[in-house]
Amino acid sequence: CEALQALLLVNPIFWICFLALPQTWPRDALGRLLSTPFQSPFFVALRDCTEMVVVRNTKANLYDRLWCTFELLAAVLQKKNVVVAGRMPGTFAT
Repeated sequence: CEALQALLLVNPIFWICFLALPQTWPRDALGRLLSTPFQSPFFVALRDCTEMVVVRNTKANLYDRLWCTFELLAAVLQKKNVVVAGRMPGTFAT
């Protein structure tokens, strides 16, 4: 995606949410870590970012997932530029 390539040239440092969160932890341990989403590792890391990259795919709407919706809310609340890469479900290349 051109938007993502351009961003990499300007700022090659990324924090990748799905690789950074301990999603395989037991439910109770993960619940303690994320009991307050506004103190979650994602929200804290976003404070030091200038932009958030959202990578979409044509198979699933990522905003059907509650956590993805929270990530967008966090970016808006922290006044971050949101760069969208990829197409929404149901859209095709022309």
